[in-house]
Amino acid sequence: MIELLLLREDRPGLSRRLWMLVLLYLGLSATVFTLFFVDRSLITFNYWQVALVYLAVPFAVIVSRRPRYLNRRLLIPVLFFACVFFSHEILSLHIGHWWWPSDYIFRLSVFGVAIPVEDILIWHLLSTVSLAAGYRFFAVPEK
Repeated sequence: MIELLLLREDRPGLSRRLWMLVLLYLGLSATVFTLFFVDRSLITFNYWQVALVYLAVPFAVIVSRRPRYLNRRLLIPVLFFACVFFSHEILSLHIGHWWWPSDYIFRLSVFGVAIPVEDILIWHLLSTVSLAAGYRFFAVPEK
């Protein structure tokens, strides 16, 4: 990955598309930090609404522009990381490292701990797909 991003001999430095992504997230971060210090009530959202904006919308745009980014090779990493995230979450909830408040769209009880289904769908499945598609779109040069 470092070789693709920084050490390419044909064009050193970050690709132009990756710079667009970096600048976009820097701008979003600056906006959130500014709003936090101005009025904290302006940045009060449900986590699933934020996830839809930050994961589902960019993913839909990327896949609509480049549908070949969503292929069978993406299935194995998605399942692997979904299993890792899910087991980490079950363990952390069970030993009390964090908990979910009662604001669920749908609640699933696993090994005596409550997990929102939207958490599984958004963070365990959609985050890996969005990251992989976004990486191919922004960082990997077109052939």
